Amino acid sequence: MCDFAGELGNHWPMGLIFRKSFRLGPFRFNFTKHGYSSWSFKIWRWSWNSKQRQHRIDLPGPASWTSKSN
Repeated sequence: MCDFAGELGNHWPMGLIFRKSFRLGPFRFNFTKHGYSSWSFKIWRWSWNSKQRQHRIDLPGPASWTSKSN
């Protein structure tokens, strides 16, 4: 994970989050320091996240549309 993990032990600075994602075609698998977190699927501007169970559409510029959770 981190080279200085031994120096800090279990006392991580507040707000520091470790994440890693692995892409396999249109799928993205997300991992945290505790292991598997979620997966998502994206085709062009549409995506779906397994943990949030939400659809998302990327709009031009910095905007995006997100559906409500089921």
